[in-house]
Amino acid sequence: MHEYLEVTKSLPWSTIRDMGGTCDRIPSALASLTSTSAEERHSAYWMIDNHVVTQGALYEGAFYTIPFLQCIALSGTGLGEKESVDLLTEIAIGVAGFDSMVRFSVVTEPFVYFIPDENGLAMPLPIACRWGVSMKLPDMIPGLIHHDVETRDRYFDLVDSYSEYAGGIRKIMDGLIDNLRDDMLKRRLYKLYNNLHRR
Repeated sequence: MHEYLEVTKSLPWSTIRDMGGTCDRIPSALASLTSTSAEERHSAYWMIDNHVVTQGALYEGAFYTIPFLQCIALSGTGLGEKESVDLLTEIAIGVAGFDSMVRFSVVTEPFVYFIPDENGLAMPLPIACRWGVSMKLPDMIPGLIHHDVETRDRYFDLVDSYSEYAGGIRKIMDGLIDNLRDDMLKRRLYKLYNNLHRR
């Protein structure tokens, strides 16, 4: 089992709220997101989507799933990558009132993740979610030239949702474009940058 999936077991999911209760089933859903079975990954996607970011509405659990979705997306196996990037985009653009707060501490080993902490940092849920997803945005940008078209499309959606970082995104994109022979994809990358820059 991947190390990050072991770490999911250390979070008190039974105290973290989702749409209709608590997030007890999130660790198993995250594990299933890495399954070799497309059917299992599909079911896991909807288990997460329907509980923590339902129809664009954010719930507390969304914030705590972010680091694990990032680990899955960046694991290099490809398993669950498309689904994880899709969920990260939904979380990044999800909505909740500023009165919906998360209180948490940041753990840095073996990777950065968050744990609930009543005495920790307090942040409105939508801001925390957007910040959390953005922490790995530079590592996600190379996904814009992913060999799988459907997965690549998910990365385009994610990067397109962060127009506030247009300058930094362009610098990384320039490095991708320099070694790219696919003219159609080059044009799509330039179109993305122009769209970000105009906002």
